[in-house]
Amino acid sequence: MFILSLIFTLLLAGTAIAQEKISVNFNELNHLLETRSQKIQAALLEKEAADLRQGNLWRSFLPKLMVYGRLENYKIESRDWREQPASGAEISLNLFNGSRDWLESEYRTIDYQAKSNEALRINAEELQSLRQLYWEIVYTQEKIVLLESMLKINGQNLNAAARRIRSGVATSSDRIEFEMKDVDLKRDLSASKLKMDALKRNFRVMTDLDEKTHLIFPTNLDHDHDFISNLKIDTKAYDFLIKEVELESRKKDVLAKKSSRGWWPSVEAFAAHNTFKERPESETEIVSDQTKSETLYGLKMTVDLFSGLNSHREGAALSKESAAARKLANLKRKEIGVDALNEIEDLKFQHSQIHDAESNIERAEKYYKLTQSEYSRGVKNSPDVLGASERYFDNQLKRLEIIRDFQLAKAHVFFKLGQ
Repeated sequence: MFILSLIFTLLLAGTAIAQEKISVNFNELNHLLETRSQKIQAALLEKEAADLRQGNLWRSFLPKLMVYGRLENYKIESRDWREQPASGAEISLNLFNGSRDWLESEYRTIDYQAKSNEALRINAEELQSLRQLYWEIVYTQEKIVLLESMLKINGQNLNAAARRIRSGVATSSDRIEFEMKDVDLKRDLSASKLKMDALKRNFRVMTDLDEKTHLIFPTNLDHDHDFISNLKIDTKAYDFLIKEVELESRKKDVLAKKSSRGWWPSVEAFAAHNTFKERPESETEIVSDQTKSETLYGLKMTVDLFSGLNSHREGAALSKESAAARKLANLKRKEIGVDALNEIEDLKFQHSQIHDAESNIERAEKYYKLTQSEYSRGVKNSPDVLGASERYFDNQLKRLEIIRDFQLAKAHVFFKLGQ
């Protein structure tokens, strides 16, 4: 039995050693995301892919070289099957393509800018989500501590009620009040612990941490008093939220120009050299095994006559879509500025509520202690004590909820201001 206990203890110790512990600091959330978030890393890869597609203009003037080799079997009337080998090479050079190459290059540059902006936006969105998740965890953690303290207080009241019942100064109903409250508090505590586990799992997923990683969060849900100095509305700060629509407008504008050039000709220079054996046209023609060759060069101009009308109409449609996107971008810029200002004013209000809640906690604590003292002297009954303890608990919980809501709202404002 001793050996089994020793083995079990060693296994537990090994598990504890293997379990990684991470202390989560609010100021390091951005660094944690940038180094571990799969979503952010995927966005950066998309940005790199768009970067590799740039430089299309100069590449369009690189010569195209095509080399071929061919071996055919043919049979003319009653003659035997014969082979006809052929080989050759052709080089062509783009001289003019209706500026479509230049427009394609510009489109790819804008696409790279869009992917860069998308990476910034995703980083900001993920940071906002992680910050809000952080505050939810700290809030739930402190709520658990509060519920455990209230269970302890309710247990003390239950013991006091039992003493009063034994002394004959109270009836059994006094105990029942506190027993029912005990059930309610334990249910809330279990639900909060389940929520805590779920929140931490979500945190590990967002930061790509192993399920066994032990996360350590601050024990106090607090707030900063000088938060206004960090919330400065600057139109450039939230450019990344509008730029996406603006770049979409520029993309459509480039596509419109490209489509409107459907009638513009393409000109290329070419040169080719081919070697082959001539194939006889009839059975009476003499078959020659002599290899022939030909060399040619020149200019080729291509115009797609029938796609011009469709291209013109598509270009006109894309121009209108580009103008629509510009209008939406201007509207979004104004909306975000007003929303950020409104949210900052709301933050000021929530901050004042935090201090009001703290004052109420002091009053509720004083009222509860007075009621408890009067209960022990027989002046008050169990509903009075229970009501006073619930008021004390509710005021503490209200303060936690206000601070949590304040921090969640501040995280959203930080997102809109690009901070």
